[in-house]
Amino acid sequence: MDPKDKQASVAETSFEDVYDALGEAINSVDIDARLREQMRARVMDRVDKSDRGAPQMITVRDADESSWVQVDDKTRKKTLKTDTDEGSELCMLELQPGASADRHYHPVDELVYVLKGDLTIDGVELGIGDFHFAPKGSWHDSVTTRDGALLILQIPLGT
Repeated sequence: MDPKDKQASVAETSFEDVYDALGEAINSVDIDARLREQMRARVMDRVDKSDRGAPQMITVRDADESSWVQVDDKTRKKTLKTDTDEGSELCMLELQPGASADRHYHPVDELVYVLKGDLTIDGVELGIGDFHFAPKGSWHDSVTTRDGALLILQIPLGT
């Protein structure tokens, strides 16, 4: 086999393919179930570690304050990842007390996770650990925060 073909074949192998192949290999040997699970866990840990730092991975550290962009007098945003094909971005949004957003349309699915503070979307109050989903094509009439909030959300690019 040409080494280039082998590299292409390895690159196309999914995590699930590796897991299934290893599982079949382990299950074909008659060993104690506990030992089999320990072996599987060790192998999967090594597979996980081998994926760290791969080109498709993104790590954002919060130490760099310069990556925050002031959106308005009560809102700032840090972009974590952009998806130009979908037209969305994943970001952190920091809202000062009293911040609000006017009625708006969602050209992409909106995902919101509250890390800190409070957020009220169309009369529904959200707090720490709450999640909100607004599907593509929907509208929000009002979004407000009483005490301020820190959010992770997916929104349209350039919002």
